[in-house]
Amino acid sequence: MDRKFIVGPPGTGKTRYLVDLYYEKVPTCSIERTQIISHTNNAADEICERIYNEKNARAYEKEHNVKIWEKLKEHKKLFNTDTREDRRVISTISYYCKENLKHPPMFDKESYLELSRRQPLFARHYKKKPTDLHSLFSRHPFFKALGSAADNGKTLAEWWRGLPLQDAQKCPYNIHTMEKLNHYYQRFKTDYKLNKKSNNLLDFIDLIKKFNNENVPAPNLDLLIVDEAQDSSVPQIEALEKMETNVKESYWAGDPDQAIFEFAGAKPSLFAELARNPFKELKEGYRCPRIINEYCKQVISPV
Repeated sequence: MDRKFIVGPPGTGKTRYLVDLYYEKVPTCSIERTQIISHTNNAADEICERIYNEKNARAYEKEHNVKIWEKLKEHKKLFNTDTREDRRVISTISYYCKENLKHPPMFDKESYLELSRRQPLFARHYKKKPTDLHSLFSRHPFFKALGSAADNGKTLAEWWRGLPLQDAQKCPYNIHTMEKLNHYYQRFKTDYKLNKKSNNLLDFIDLIKKFNNENVPAPNLDLLIVDEAQDSSVPQIEALEKMETNVKESYWAGDPDQAIFEFAGAKPSLFAELARNPFKELKEGYRCPRIINEYCKQVISPV
């Protein structure tokens, strides 16, 4: 397997390039043996919408004198790609792991409400109850800390010891309270009497860890495409590398200059170092006038 990198700053058409790359492979690859990974549902939705857009596919057919739309249309009909729940080819890493783990019981909004009822500290720091799990995990100090620790491949205590003093002082909990909350949370997920669902509830952190550590076979794929690869966390990188084990072609797209989220679990050094001699470098911007593009290049060039 030869991993290839596509790099380019914002607005240079990385998503468009990936769609055209996918179209290029459609005539010779089985669609069911391809996988596109993005880091958010919105980004996956955007790529999905572009790929299964008849106007886009027909334009590619005309430009390259190939036939792809009929194959794409049949796949869209077969797998109902208009809904995330039935998507097979374009997804987030978490969704991909969930599919390959055969839909394990998940920690969901109802689980969170039961958790907060039993331990009120989990319900604090909200003016009103979160409407979704993303709000829960991104806003509550404990879940933010737990996620950051896991994304960096560390325990909660290891992550805490690495915090700058000013960041630790801003947190409303000390490490002892965090550890107590974590002990209760992990017990809650593994006790049916507490969560009323399963003895093995998984959250998004658990999904990727379980995929990486258990004997889940690597897929046999013709093509793997990873979008916004510079934002991959330590466990996500491990999952992607496992996915690549039996892949014929692998393409990772991203922007090394946006790889600044190491504090949140991203591993910018991997993408920045390996993408120094990319397979394709996109330089022409489409979002801004040329004069703004040129000015931005001057600002970023010393970096």
